[in-house]
Amino acid sequence: LQGYLQGLVAHERFVSQYLDLNGEGTPAAYFSALSLLATALVAWFLSANADQKADRRFWGLTALLLAFFSLDEAVSVHEGFVVIGERFLPREGIFFFAWWAPYLIALAPLLAVLVPGLLRLAPSTRWSLVIGGALFVTGALGMELAESEIAARAVTHPPGSPYYEMLYRQ
Repeated sequence: LQGYLQGLVAHERFVSQYLDLNGEGTPAAYFSALSLLATALVAWFLSANADQKADRRFWGLTALLLAFFSLDEAVSVHEGFVVIGERFLPREGIFFFAWWAPYLIALAPLLAVLVPGLLRLAPSTRWSLVIGGALFVTGALGMELAESEIAARAVTHPPGSPYYEMLYRQ
């Protein structure tokens, strides 16, 4: 029985360490980083082969943005921005992990630069990019806000509480 239980614990640790879709530095995170990098390379190719300067600029900026997101996913650049968020926001509730605040602030000028390029695209391409970008941002930001709320509650609730168990059970 003891051997079975030790094997079960080892299996659970393997699952949580390598198959966790929410973790940093997991195969899922690296797959996501590689997917973003591949997409950045496609955007760079489109930039290099665009006829108009405005299109080269749009696809070039898109490639740089996607390459940054790839790097961020692979090495957790966003974690460094927590310090900035904590300086201006309370460390509670949805603001517990406040890396997203500087990213959200950077999003406004990026959109101002990217929207004219989007408007020049064919409608099907434009809407595909808008929907894909919205899903990416909503997924990243929405899940982070939910996780921040849970983590903030886990800090104030004892081990064994549902909030604590959701985050810290290994």
